[in-house]
Amino acid sequence: MILDDIMETFDDTRAKAALQLCAEIGVNGQAILFTHHAHLVELARDCIDGVAVVNMPD
Repeated sequence: MILDDIMETFDDTRAKAALQLCAEIGVNGQAILFTHHAHLVELARDCIDGVAVVNMPD
Protein backbone atom coordinates (compact mmCIF):
# COMPACT_ATOMS: atom_id res chain seq x y z
CA MET A 1 0.00 0.00 0.00
CA ILE A 2 1.43 3.38 -0.98
CA LEU A 3 -0.06 6.57 0.48
CA ASP A 4 0.93 10.09 -0.51
CA ASP A 5 0.27 12.66 2.22
CA ILE A 6 -3.25 11.44 2.99
CA MET A 7 -3.04 12.65 6.61
CA GLU A 8 -2.14 16.28 5.94
CA THR A 9 -5.53 17.55 7.14
CA PHE A 10 -5.99 15.00 9.96
CA ASP A 11 -5.84 16.05 13.58
CA ASP A 12 -3.45 14.05 15.78
CA THR A 13 -6.15 11.63 16.98
CA ARG A 14 -7.14 10.69 13.44
CA ALA A 15 -3.52 10.57 12.27
CA LYS A 16 -2.58 8.18 15.09
CA ALA A 17 -5.51 5.92 14.19
CA ALA A 18 -4.48 5.92 10.52
CA LEU A 19 -0.85 5.22 11.44
CA GLN A 20 -1.93 2.28 13.61
CA LEU A 21 -3.89 0.93 10.65
CA CYS A 22 -0.79 1.27 8.46
CA ALA A 23 1.19 -0.64 11.10
CA GLU A 24 -1.40 -3.44 11.09
CA ILE A 25 -1.26 -3.64 7.30
CA GLY A 26 2.53 -3.70 7.52
CA VAL A 27 2.44 -6.92 9.55
CA ASN A 28 1.46 -8.95 6.48
CA GLY A 29 2.41 -6.61 3.66
CA GLN A 30 4.07 -3.31 3.03
CA ALA A 31 2.73 0.10 3.97
CA ILE A 32 4.59 3.09 2.57
CA LEU A 33 3.57 6.61 3.52
CA PHE A 34 5.00 9.71 1.91
CA THR A 35 4.76 12.99 3.81
CA HIS A 36 6.56 16.28 4.15
CA HIS A 37 4.98 16.98 7.55
CA ALA A 38 7.53 16.50 10.34
CA HIS A 39 4.84 16.14 13.01
CA LEU A 40 3.46 13.05 11.23
CA VAL A 41 6.93 11.50 11.24
CA GLU A 42 7.15 12.10 14.99
CA LEU A 43 3.68 10.62 15.53
CA ALA A 44 4.71 7.54 13.56
CA ARG A 45 7.87 7.17 15.65
CA ASP A 46 5.79 7.49 18.83
CA CYS A 47 3.04 5.02 17.97
CA ILE A 48 4.66 2.39 15.70
CA ASP A 49 7.40 0.21 17.16
CA GLY A 50 10.21 -0.34 14.69
CA VAL A 51 8.94 2.15 12.11
CA ALA A 52 11.50 2.82 9.39
CA VAL A 53 11.81 6.48 8.36
CA VAL A 54 13.66 7.34 5.17
CA ASN A 55 14.46 10.99 4.50
CA MET A 56 14.46 11.82 0.81
CA PRO A 57 16.80 14.51 -0.52
CA ASP A 58 15.29 17.86 -1.49
